[in-house]
Amino acid sequence: MEERQRSEIARRFPKEYLKKRIISWDIPDIFRYNDPELIGLLNNKVESLV
Repeated sequence: MEERQRSEIARRFPKEYLKKRIISWDIPDIFRYNDPELIGLLNNKVESLV
């Protein structure tokens, strides 16, 4: 997540921003919809959080 995106979230939702943790998974925006490699990356990231 870029700093400007984080700042925009904080600007639009200041109360929620202070109460929530924002997680950036650093997955590049190079995948097509339902790309098997993207789905695998997302599944791995989610599994590491639960």
